[in-house]
Amino acid sequence: MPVLAIERFERFFRAAASLDVDKSDLKRYGDFVDKKVYDLLLIAQATAKANGRDVIAPQDMAINQS
Repeated sequence: MPVLAIERFERFFRAAASLDVDKSDLKRYGDFVDKKVYDLLLIAQATAKANGRDVIAPQDMAINQS
């Protein structure tokens, strides 16, 4: 994550919730998001395969599609 983005996140969290965050907090947050996105991809891949397709379609994603 670029340094500018880290400063922007820090300002956002301080202003929004009076939270003090640092680079290690943002690293943990980024790692968590990356893991969850990867998990969603694996679920979508398995769903597409179960439906006899090689390509993931929007309906394969385990998210609300309102």
